Amino acid sequence: MENGVLTDSVAYFVEEIRNKHEIDLKSITVDKAVPSKEFLVLLDSVRLRRQFGCDISEEVVLKKIDNFLQKENFTVSYKLFNDPIFGNIKVHPVAQIIIDTPQFQRLRHIKQLSSLSYVYPGATGTRFDHSLGVYHLAGELVSTLRDKQPELELTKIDCLCVQLAGLCHDLGHGPFSHLFEVIVNSLPGTSRKVWQHENNSIKMLDHIYSNSDTRRALHSWGICDEDIEFIKALMRGESDHVDSEKTGRDDSKSFLYQIVANKENGMDVDKWDYLARDAHYLGIKINFEYQRLLYHLRVMEVSGRPQICVRDKEADSVFNLYSTRYSLHKQAYQHPVGRAVELMIKDAIVAAAPHLRIRGKSLLECLDDMERYTLLTDSIFYKILDSEEIELAGARHILERLQKRKLYKCVEQAEVSKRNGETPEGLRNQLANELGGTDFTVSLTIRHFGKENANPLDSIWFYKKQDLVQPFQLTKEQKSLLTPVQFQDKALTAFCKAEVVKDEHYERVREVFDRYNLLPRISHG
Repeated sequence: MENGVLTDSVAYFVEEIRNKHEIDLKSITVDKAVPSKEFLVLLDSVRLRRQFGCDISEEVVLKKIDNFLQKENFTVSYKLFNDPIFGNIKVHPVAQIIIDTPQFQRLRHIKQLSSLSYVYPGATGTRFDHSLGVYHLAGELVSTLRDKQPELELTKIDCLCVQLAGLCHDLGHGPFSHLFEVIVNSLPGTSRKVWQHENNSIKMLDHIYSNSDTRRALHSWGICDEDIEFIKALMRGESDHVDSEKTGRDDSKSFLYQIVANKENGMDVDKWDYLARDAHYLGIKINFEYQRLLYHLRVMEVSGRPQICVRDKEADSVFNLYSTRYSLHKQAYQHPVGRAVELMIKDAIVAAAPHLRIRGKSLLECLDDMERYTLLTDSIFYKILDSEEIELAGARHILERLQKRKLYKCVEQAEVSKRNGETPEGLRNQLANELGGTDFTVSLTIRHFGKENANPLDSIWFYKKQDLVQPFQLTKEQKSLLTPVQFQDKALTAFCKAEVVKDEHYERVREVFDRYNLLPRISHG
């Protein structure tokens, strides 16, 4: 092609531009050989010139595009999802393309709160609901920043990519959400590094994009290869390791990596949603409200890079975010009965794993096969429970006990900390060895505010209304009025697996705990 002449691609090219800019181009006439001047103005001088090889002046494009777009009516047909947390969520057609894939639809069958519905009957929300919520909040936040700070030069595609990252960030979760990570890392014979669902979220998005029909549909809305790379980088949240050539965005937009998965300080829309959503389904009232915080965020330069900062008067709201996380872990996520149920499900799946086949492949093999991984949902529970194979008898028996509520019993729990160079993890292993046999298991639970033993406010930058240039961090004295002295606690919990828990089981555990001078945290009334 020379001088902007389009040959066989004209019809597709017109559709690409129309969808990309979300406008009605019926007033634009395009000759089969040479596009009109107005049409040329719409060309993205970086993205579409590279894709179609059009030789068009970038300066001309950027100079005229805004004037042209202001004359047109923006028309996008959104779908509405009625959400129990946010009401009606508007879903962009691009997001709907991803939602309408088997890889996303499987999230309907993965509970957000794993097995906590055995303790809190209402805890039945799914990763599907949560992903829509994060998509919505990502759009709210990036749109607020774009409207408040036009100098950031955020494009519609930038904003849409941030939303899509929110939508796709949990694609890689396995059965029973975070419990599946524990299960995979407990499987015998695995030599892989610690397995995390985030890696499979990236693989699942790649798998979705590898479908030619889906890829063509995304292209028709202006989402191209570099946008997919950008979305994956947003999902990882690691701006220091981003290849700007692959993503098409330089460091001036590095603050966008803090929106969905904030590795700097953990203040991201993923957390905003799951705190509000989990509390709703658990029936627990919380103090954190994202609305005020949303409108008091601003992008400012910190150490030479743009970063999302918070208005100083919202320091309380920021700490409420982290304290709510701690409270939910203490009150619900690490409830002893909930932990007992998780241990039973873990033991059942680990016992069944050598004999389970998903379309001919083992559980471990499915981790790298996204077509089969798509089939892994909470339904694995009933795949085991309803089985008749003799090899699955042990696993089946554990789940039958669970169905009859013959649960593992929490017989002792004690606070622990590092003592004389001995870590809580090492102590857990010692206790497990001391108790021995098949009747006991010892679990280490860790609760913190989001930054392990550090004050999460140490990682937050604030700004004053009178100074929108120089961000600052709270002094030690200012933080002392808001936060506790300790930000993390660890506990060791001994569970008895016996179907009938006898006095000698309690006595055995107490004897071992006493030997290590571990003071009980619970009573057995």
